[in-house]
Formats: sequence, C-alpha cells, structure tokens
Amino acid sequence: MMQVWTQGQQWKGWIMCSKQLVPDSFPALLQLPTQQFGAALAEMSSGVKLQLSQYAKAPSCPVAVPRTTLVLLQEVESAVAASSLNPAQADIGSSPVVNNIARTPSVDRESQA
Repeated sequence: MMQVWTQGQQWKGWIMCSKQLVPDSFPALLQLPTQQFGAALAEMSSGVKLQLSQYAKAPSCPVAVPRTTLVLLQEVESAVAASSLNPAQADIGSSPVVNNIARTPSVDRESQA
C-alpha cells in the first residue's frame, strides 16, 4: 500500500478525492492505519461518518476492518448522537475523539488486527 499520508499535498488531494467519491472511497478509507483514518475522518461530514460506520459494520463489507477503526467509528457515532441532542456540538470534525486519534503516534498495521 502506498503511504500517501507521508506526502503533504498528495495526502490533502487524496482526502479531497475520497470525499468526492463517497461511498466508493469507503474500502480505501477503511484500509488506512488508525492514525491516518482518524485524520481523514476529521475531514468528513457527520453524515458521511455515519454512512462509513454503517458500511464498516455491514456483513457485506469487503474489507477486514481493524478493531481500532471499529472502536473509533463507534465513538464517532456516539459523538454524532450527542451532537443531535446538543446542536452546539454539531461539528464533530473537531471532536476530541477524532482529534486524539489523529494526533496519536502511528500504529503498526499488524498490531491493529
């Protein structure tokens, strides 16, 4: 897998493309290491985050989703639910859950499985 996140401008372009290609970009997003997945998730709207979470949990999902990614998606779902109760938190792209993952040191892909 090419590590596009190591190239600043290419990574920004990759994120832009993945946002434009929803839901076709979901398999590629779910294959990212947790730290980069969190960074990509922070750029997505609440609706796309929920779609991605549902896609990842579906029995028909063609990607083996790492446990850490599923945990992150569950936390994002909870944040979206909380924001629907409190409109002041409507932008969960800046939620502590997503931001903490995005700032965490890189995790070896094998240790995620």
